[in-house]
Amino acid sequence: MIRIFSAWAPIYLLMRLFAIIGKIASALTLLPEKRRGISTAHLYCRWVSRAKEGLYATVGQELKVLSHNPQHTWQIGFWLGDLLKGGDIVCLSGELGAGKTALARGIGAGWGALEGVNSPTFVFVHEHRRARDSLRLYHLDCYRLASEGDALSIGLEDILASSDVTVIEWPERILSFLPDEHLWIGLEQVEVADQRLLTFRAIGTRYLTLLEELHRNIESGAESVGTGKMNAESRIPLADDGERSDL
Repeated sequence: MIRIFSAWAPIYLLMRLFAIIGKIASALTLLPEKRRGISTAHLYCRWVSRAKEGLYATVGQELKVLSHNPQHTWQIGFWLGDLLKGGDIVCLSGELGAGKTALARGIGAGWGALEGVNSPTFVFVHEHRRARDSLRLYHLDCYRLASEGDALSIGLEDILASSDVTVIEWPERILSFLPDEHLWIGLEQVEVADQRLLTFRAIGTRYLTLLEELHRNIESGAESVGTGKMNAESRIPLADDGERSDL
């Protein structure tokens, strides 16, 4: 009996040590909230509520966010666009109607584009400017690119090598041209009609930092979005005919 206990003692002590470390980490995580007078029980309930809404996510190389409607998708894009810097490359991947254009419009608005961002399907590239500096935002739609020759004809290599911001729809068509480091966003339709699952994948140090910043933006705006409260500037623009296109 003593021998069995002696054999298991190191494992038992190690498990106890992990449990203690876990409690300390949890206490440190909750400390800022508890200082504001929020009880641990209330904080846990709020965390569960956000998790069910898809508004609370853990950031590593990947971040998943559930968008409840096109306005929410636009708002997430706005938060992202506000964080983009020169040289950033953002890839939007998803089937027709997955919400790429709604997200791209939000990105353009958050970045500060002087005119609304719409799908550039028939011209491949739209170039946008903003008032505060000379940076440009290139919005590419690669759906109709049939070959590498087509990609070269629109100056793709020069755009990707520039110090401007590039947002790409249908990036699967130009994988051989993409730089090693970029932000990849996959959009998927889910069972509920207007909901979309957005999966952000950060490839490279810059984009890991960007993902952390986006996570903080989403968290800070989660409560207003989760309850359906949107600011006037957060309403997704409608197309000229009053219909939303390619949401």
